[in-house]
Amino acid sequence: MPAISRQLTLDAAPGSWPQAEAFLADALQACAAVPPKAARQFTIAAEEAYVNVVQYAYAGTTPGTVALQFECDPEARMIHLAIQDHGSPYNPLDRPDPDLTQDADQRPIGGLGIFLVRQLMDRVEYSRLDDANRLEFWKNF
Repeated sequence: MPAISRQLTLDAAPGSWPQAEAFLADALQACAAVPPKAARQFTIAAEEAYVNVVQYAYAGTTPGTVALQFECDPEARMIHLAIQDHGSPYNPLDRPDPDLTQDADQRPIGGLGIFLVRQLMDRVEYSRLDDANRLEFWKNF
């Protein structure tokens, strides 16, 4: 099976996740080699990252877009997603992992989403290039 590559750009608007989710579901289905568990984990990580971009990337500015770039390489047994926005510079990987030994009401708010992405994916990277934030993650299957 050949490698698959798909792209989608959406307005970074509340309520746009279902369109992104449908895009990912179609892309994952096209890459039939991906086991259901890996596909679920990948989708959960994508939702966490996507919703954070929609909520925070353009806060206080004119809303922009979110670009998704999906790749699947069945021979390498790997799926990849890049999520890109032109919002305020922010590297979520700089955030320390939450202290899960504390009670939820004692912990500072935030950080669980990117923690979850790191736990579910095999590799996570952030870059800032040409005024764009780019969060990428890979899942081996």
